[in-house]
Amino acid sequence: MSAKIALDGTEYLTLPVTATRGGVTIDVTGDPVAWIFVAVGAPSPAVGAAWLTGDWSAGEARLLFAPSSAVGARGTYDAWLKVTASPEVIIKRAGQVIVL
Repeated sequence: MSAKIALDGTEYLTLPVTATRGGVTIDVTGDPVAWIFVAVGAPSPAVGAAWLTGDWSAGEARLLFAPSSAVGARGTYDAWLKVTASPEVIIKRAGQVIVL
């Protein structure tokens, strides 16, 4: 995923998500999904950081992203996605967002 959005904009960020277990595709669209945006190059989101609740649409994770409240400043951010598929909590880097 790579997206550009104006600081005063609000738009959906979407990401196709596929998951397999033992070589078999599984549906995770019923599981909670969340997003977080951190400085480029950070190894991963900080423990205890505030994640933004997302949802699912047509098999894609999505978030109605408002940079002014999610990141607060212009710049480039790494987007991370978290899917809570009990007992697993899967956290993966999802791409970058450039806030203009």
